[in-house]
Amino acid sequence: MKTGIPVVGKTPYMVSDWITEKNGVWVENPLQLVDVIADVVQTWLEDNILVDLYTEGEKTAEKYTNKEKFDTDVMEIFTSFITKRKEAFEAQIQPETV
Repeated sequence: MKTGIPVVGKTPYMVSDWITEKNGVWVENPLQLVDVIADVVQTWLEDNILVDLYTEGEKTAEKYTNKEKFDTDVMEIFTSFITKRKEAFEAQIQPETV
């Protein structure tokens, strides 16, 4: 979506609020992906792609694109993982007091 290309994808088991009928072509059965991609490519070659796929895709991408927040969240998550693992290792090497 961020690149301005219409999205063709499989609907995840837990459908997120950002997946709509207007921002991409979504299928539930992965076996249908080949046919759907072929149809979308054919439609694209004929220049008949709905403008909504582009505009809604851009709106969705803008809503979820915040590099600073992403970087901060990733650092927090990994710092938390490292801290918990470090505490677990330190607890294992501490001599037990009876």
